[in-house]
Amino acid sequence: MQPEAAQRGGAEIIHESVRAGHALAEVRPDLAGALERCAAVLTPALHRLAATVPATIVHGDFESKNLVLTDSGPCAVDWSTAHVGAHLGDLYSLVRDASLAGVPADAIIAAYADECALLGAPVVDLAWQLALGGTVWTVRALRWVLEEGVHVVPESVTWIDELIERAGVVTDELAALSWTGHDTSP
Repeated sequence: MQPEAAQRGGAEIIHESVRAGHALAEVRPDLAGALERCAAVLTPALHRLAATVPATIVHGDFESKNLVLTDSGPCAVDWSTAHVGAHLGDLYSLVRDASLAGVPADAIIAAYADECALLGAPVVDLAWQLALGGTVWTVRALRWVLEEGVHVVPESVTWIDELIERAGVVTDELAALSWTGHDTSP
């Protein structure tokens, strides 16, 4: 990906976090300001990401419900949120879903690293990338719930507290990790 495309992708995510913050203040005034730290941590992290991680096609909702097993292997369906960018939200979603299903996160991460090795792609600061992916995924999910979900899936309003809590957890993880820029392949 060209650096300017990566920067646009990062700017879009930052814009989404700002939109989510404004929508949160409207839908849940008691939580106004809850995403300020998230936006502050995301901004420098996304600049680092744009400078180092190549873009690819991102599914945008890469969860078990959107995977179908075929004779030739798993196939992703429902590409309505696909875009070009860093794949971190997809990787985070896959690890999160697998963990909820009882598959150890380490097994998914090791399989990912193995695939990267087969492709000759370095795995740079994977823990940092997963924390960033979790933060990005959570911001996007929260923005969707606040701007759209409350209208099309009214019960999604009950997801807000969990998403805010998750945003705090993944933001703390991201803030605690240092970007080294080194290959961390197993």
